[in-house]
Amino acid sequence: MDRYERINSLHRLLKSARYPVTVARLQDELSCSRATVYRDLAFLRDALMAPVEGDGESGFRYLSGESDRFELPGLWLSSEELHALLASQQLLARTGGGVLSSMLAPLQQRIEGLLAAQAGVSQWPVDRVRVIPHRGRKLDEASFRTVASGVLERKQLSFDYRARSTDESTKRTVSPQRITHYRDNWYLDAWDHGRDGVRSFAVDRINHARLLETVPRDVPDSELDEQLAASYGIFSGAPKGWATIV
Repeated sequence: MDRYERINSLHRLLKSARYPVTVARLQDELSCSRATVYRDLAFLRDALMAPVEGDGESGFRYLSGESDRFELPGLWLSSEELHALLASQQLLARTGGGVLSSMLAPLQQRIEGLLAAQAGVSQWPVDRVRVIPHRGRKLDEASFRTVASGVLERKQLSFDYRARSTDESTKRTVSPQRITHYRDNWYLDAWDHGRDGVRSFAVDRINHARLLETVPRDVPDSELDEQLAASYGIFSGAPKGWATIV
């Protein structure tokens, strides 16, 4: 029986028990050692927040009144999976000028808490996960959140956009289609209602973004790819001509 199966079995035993279950019985039911039973009980209590009460003498059960309300979370991970998730969190937090770092900080704390409960280590050397930015531009966190919300909640956006080429600021109303991370920078792919066409906006040049209570126009992915791929340095579509190198 692997750990996942043991935790599920332990949960069922404690949830259905009217009286404390002895450690000896838990060993027998889970086919494991006494030390493993204690480790699994600690993980169930500290990492999965189960209402475990009891001791090695009288046995263990769930707190009266809490048993019916508590269920195992739909997703819980092994130490190796949590290590990979922590590394991925560092990647997300340090890209795009660190705009996601404050939003992801609670996730890092939760992951480290789960790891501490599993492995008994309170501090993890997250500085050993290196993310080296490449010409990333600093973003306004409020604008980034609003833009991301527009994309995911399917609402039109209004914002001031300062073009990089002219430094001129213009008012834009757009139907956001997708947000793209390319070469350490974020871009908003959108239908520009004022220009009547698809445009790509550098999110670091967006200011005073706000959500509108207007349903956006949807543009097919194929059309977005056809019109915007070149702006990301990606060749797509049929060749426009032939060149002979001599």
